[in-house]
Amino acid sequence: MLAALATVWSTAAAFGAGPKTVLRAGAPLAVQCSDMLLGGGPISPARLKICEDATDDESLTRSERAKAFVNAGIARLRRDDYGRAISHFLKAERLDPSVPELPINLALAYLKAGDADAAISMLNDIESLGAGYQPVALCTRGLAYGQKGDRDRALADFRAALEKHPDDATAVEALRELSTVQ
Repeated sequence: MLAALATVWSTAAAFGAGPKTVLRAGAPLAVQCSDMLLGGGPISPARLKICEDATDDESLTRSERAKAFVNAGIARLRRDDYGRAISHFLKAERLDPSVPELPINLALAYLKAGDADAAISMLNDIESLGAGYQPVALCTRGLAYGQKGDRDRALADFRAALEKHPDDATAVEALRELSTVQ
């Protein structure tokens, strides 16, 4: 099962199951970080430093600082530094647990770190997320179930994602891959 999802996993971030929503905060470093993340491309050490420095900006409100930590976590995810990404997302959660992208990004970090159970637990209440976040959350949880070898739950989540967003490329590809696995 895990082998069948390898192709899906390698492209998941590009097709919706990744941290694609970047939050803007008001200070210059935070804005530079979000602009850089939205622009794509590799995260160099210099670019990473911009995101890390933004988290230390005392002029930010608690909510803005939480968003800066989310951005820094996304930058760490894109550098495959899952432990530090998780740490940043947990700091953001302590500052402002209402940031809607937090559960999805934290779940993805746990999943990429190999902790499917933690990823699933972050997404137990997908219905409480805004409608725009639900397909991404379902795909992320489907990938976590796939990592655990639970084909039936993975299929159910990918199908549910397609019901909410019929063009979700991650869900389409995952269902195609899983349909060839017995």
